[in-house]
Amino acid sequence: MFKNKFHWKVGQKRFTHKHKAALESVNTGYGIEWIPPDDWVSYDWSQPPHKDLETLVLEQVIKLRQSYSRVTLWYSGGTDSQTVLDIFLKYRIKIDEIICFKSGIPKADFEIDTVAIPYLNFRKNDLRGAKISIIELTRNDILSWHQKRFWELYEGYHSHTLRPQYATAMFNFANKPKPNEINIWCSPKSYVFCADNEWYTYLPDWEMYSYFIPDVCNIYMASPDIYHRQSSDLISHVKTIDRTLWNKVTGNFDYQHEWNKGMGRHKNHRNLIQPKIFDLDGNFRRTLTINNRKQDLIEYSNKETASWSEVDQELIDQWQNNMSDLWDLKHLFNHGQPHKYLIGCPGVVYNLNTGEIHNNTHIFKDGFHPEKLSPGPAG
Repeated sequence: MFKNKFHWKVGQKRFTHKHKAALESVNTGYGIEWIPPDDWVSYDWSQPPHKDLETLVLEQVIKLRQSYSRVTLWYSGGTDSQTVLDIFLKYRIKIDEIICFKSGIPKADFEIDTVAIPYLNFRKNDLRGAKISIIELTRNDILSWHQKRFWELYEGYHSHTLRPQYATAMFNFANKPKPNEINIWCSPKSYVFCADNEWYTYLPDWEMYSYFIPDVCNIYMASPDIYHRQSSDLISHVKTIDRTLWNKVTGNFDYQHEWNKGMGRHKNHRNLIQPKIFDLDGNFRRTLTINNRKQDLIEYSNKETASWSEVDQELIDQWQNNMSDLWDLKHLFNHGQPHKYLIGCPGVVYNLNTGEIHNNTHIFKDGFHPEKLSPGPAG
């Protein structure tokens, strides 16, 4: 069961549900390991694929189209899904349905309003036969969602954000999945870093919340080839920028444009950069009283900041009441806050120079912090 998929391991037990793995870790004292499938372990990481990223994604798209009677693309207007949609259009591959999911919080839905819907209208003649579904939650939908213990519902799901996300839509508002249907989600981006002049890539578990959902294909990690090609392209680009920034590009909102550019996300269409709708100036903070204790909540992304700035107190109260028992386990979460996700497991790191696979502690003795790592002396 576990050989062919990513999973968590605690002691001798294996899990596809991160909350259960986290609780097992608390109860036993064993650490949580993030384990790759066998084909990622046996893969030769020292030689990048000869094919370019577009070709590899195209081959995967064709394979899915041939294997399923119904293909649904989840499209946000962001650069990841925009790139995949453009491949479908360029090669005239049939899409049965395109879904845009709006959280119901207008400022947080800016990508869909300013890019996705206008682009679908612009390309409507090329999308004949495709059903276009714009799912927009209402205030009551959000209230209903926060009445559920959603972290117990789905394997791999470890998001507790105020703003409902894609898995919410799939299981509660889109009537998904359907028989013999594949849902294409356009994730994840590649993560890379340089240490002692050797380059590494890794696929952390915080990018994998949709991986365990039935009938979902995360297109950019559908094969080691795709992820490797993406990582190699990113490294080629990172090498062209200031050396002191090499290990700060991936996973950093401040360098998102370089991250996208390095993986060809701006290659086949106009330069789609998210508008800066907030001046974050540090971080957005909001103090709430939770379990009779004041808690300073911190948000880092524009979309989550927008959520907090727009929703009313009743929604916030429902959200915090639903998670009240999680605050007793706050040491399991980033910054001690359940809405900031369970503390991530970066898993193994793949040396792209030698092909060796290491536990991340082989390089990081004092915690996993690639952004603090020196790439080594310039050659």
